[in-house]
Amino acid sequence: MKKLTRHLPLIVALVSINCVFAQGTGPILNEEDVSRFIETYRPMTQELEALGHDLDMGEDENTENMFATMNASIAALMANNEVSAIINKYGWDEKFGMVFMTISFGYMYNTMAREMEALPDEQKEQVKPMMDMMLGQIRSVTHEKDLELVKSYLTELDPVFKE
Repeated sequence: MKKLTRHLPLIVALVSINCVFAQGTGPILNEEDVSRFIETYRPMTQELEALGHDLDMGEDENTENMFATMNASIAALMANNEVSAIINKYGWDEKFGMVFMTISFGYMYNTMAREMEALPDEQKEQVKPMMDMMLGQIRSVTHEKDLELVKSYLTELDPVFKE
């Protein structure tokens, strides 16, 4: 239950970036994006952290507008020449911000759904309304094909996000 509720502040803020990710815009990800993300995320973030920058912006449970903050932080990072050079070094371009956000949302969606399925029936019933709302909000800003693609890579993404 604690794992499920830790995502609540993240989901509440999803609405604030609805204009960035719209269901009608089509999928953002392809298999190459997800594979490259898995391969490059850790070494890239290590280089960024050595310069004092951080992409891991989703863990502050006290931030009400987590997604808006995350979106603004990524935009600011992408505008930094040092950051852009590192991101480009790993084969990314200006699309990286959208890929990062989409994979993050897809991972969150699929892990929350997985955690929900693992709950005993009684607990499922207790958290179902909240989970349906949160999962629905993610679905409203993330294309279904992106959610499906990320789901197919959950095993590979687990160590990336849990490290």
